Amino acid sequence: MAKHTPSTDLADAMPLPASFDIKVPTRRERSARVAIVPPSIATPAAGEAPDYSGLGIPAEAVPALEAARVRLAALGRLETSHVYEYGAVIHDVREAAPDQATFAKWAKKILNLSRRGAENYVSVYRILSPYRNRVEALRLRPSTLYLMASAQPERIENLLAQQEAGHKLAVKDVKAILREGNEPETEKRAVSRGGVAGLRAQIAEKTSCGVAAMMDTAVDILKAIHVALEPHRQGKRVPKDATMRPLIHPVRLLREQLESLIWLAQPAGQGFQDGVVHVMPLSRDDEWYRLWAMLQDLGGYETWPQAADIGTWLSDTVVPQLEWLVGDRAEKAAAVIDEMAKAAAARDKAAKKSGAKASANKTGKGAKATRRDSIETLSAAVDAIAIRPPSTNV
Repeated sequence: MAKHTPSTDLADAMPLPASFDIKVPTRRERSARVAIVPPSIATPAAGEAPDYSGLGIPAEAVPALEAARVRLAALGRLETSHVYEYGAVIHDVREAAPDQATFAKWAKKILNLSRRGAENYVSVYRILSPYRNRVEALRLRPSTLYLMASAQPERIENLLAQQEAGHKLAVKDVKAILREGNEPETEKRAVSRGGVAGLRAQIAEKTSCGVAAMMDTAVDILKAIHVALEPHRQGKRVPKDATMRPLIHPVRLLREQLESLIWLAQPAGQGFQDGVVHVMPLSRDDEWYRLWAMLQDLGGYETWPQAADIGTWLSDTVVPQLEWLVGDRAEKAAAVIDEMAKAAAARDKAAKKSGAKASANKTGKGAKATRRDSIETLSAAVDAIAIRPPSTNV
């Protein structure tokens, strides 16, 4: 039953102003109202330190924990970048805790987070840090990040590539992709459609898998070049033929992958017979065309520099352009250098333990040893390429 207010009850009520308006909030304002705010941020607790001694926290751990609590409070509303900041802070808290049970207690009592919530932030910080620039550019929701942080690197790359290609993935779509490794059903149906919408869906599908495949190829080549440059880092000459041959075909694959993604088919124009079609770059004055030109040289038998200049060319020209291409994954590719150094140190340590006398009869054998080291390095380079193009149904 509706409730009615007698007019006598309104006798002393303040009348509404003549210009009274109800403002309809904008979409941005409505989104701001429902912005995700962690419990630790929802209450302004920056100036209200908990009773650390009452919680049984050692005095030496208090400064770090209090600094973490204040820092979280200062971050304010949760944005994509803040998820990483939370993860960094909470990671430090977890490192300070003597065990998982204590960490869960500290997270709840000090940061007002459940153990699951705290672990979600730490996982994003630890697992998704190599992808941070891409994630922030996409402005992914925290719930999506938590799911991605539980995935294998190839699935993470697939998810990012799909969203960079224009797919708007809901949380349920992300779960489906992580569970099955395939695009969501809605996208499968869109790809089968005709018209502009179907064409765009087909292009997005090609882009999502094509970008991931191209980046994998580029990272493999970059690793191989880092390995092949080991003689150059030691002040020696990089052997031309043995370095060039294992790289030629993978580089040609990378060049073709690049062309298939960013070049455009168009009539050849004046000076060519009717019906001639060329696949051409959109511009010949940008970094993408310069990358293509470098790959053209790197993939040709006749376009490599003289043997004496190969090390400098690879390190000063080829490597920087490939690192520009792979972006955040360049650091991972360069890690192969540290792995080689650790392997070499382990071999040296083993040789000393076994009492090997490598210096015996050194005269006359130095050249052979150097040659053997070069062959081993180049063999490692070939293994590092390890390119296995995915099979496709055509």
